[in-house]
Amino acid sequence: MQGAIGWLARAGCVAGLAFTTGCASHIAPHTVTVSMAETMADAAGVYPSVEVHLVALDPLDSRVFERMAVSDYFNPNRRMTRLDKHLMAFGGQKADTLILQRNDPIWRRWDISGAADLFTLADLPGVQPAGNQLRDPRREVVPLHRSRWWFPRKQNLKFMLDRNGIYYVGPKKYRRQQPLENY
Repeated sequence: MQGAIGWLARAGCVAGLAFTTGCASHIAPHTVTVSMAETMADAAGVYPSVEVHLVALDPLDSRVFERMAVSDYFNPNRRMTRLDKHLMAFGGQKADTLILQRNDPIWRRWDISGAADLFTLADLPGVQPAGNQLRDPRREVVPLHRSRWWFPRKQNLKFMLDRNGIYYVGPKKYRRQQPLENY
């Protein structure tokens, strides 16, 4: 009898541990909005074709990715095919606002992969980093872990595309301020 109770107690502990660690979500899914500034139109009112990629990465891949030149990322010969990314395509006759909904299945895949940071990368023609590739204006990084957000279900991530880069326009306390080498 003693052995059966001990076995049941151990099995219950293992099942409880598996339940609490396996079902918990570590990232906070957000509605992500990317808008193109109206000032990007040329004299004829045509907006340039700009591709924006949303990529959520684990801490190890984030370190590599932050050091990679955005030009290398968008280089057709070196395209990052293995990444689970969400693509947004801008251009044409109007300044679009494109949205990734918080209930999109990609959030679940990013959570399962251990994502910690959301990289927003813009293939903006003519924009280059001013010396330091860690501060490339075509790349913006926002942390995703639930511990970084107050009321994560109510938070929307908003980004703006203009001629100089892509910028997070939400509260500054949610923008990652430090380079990854300090993490």
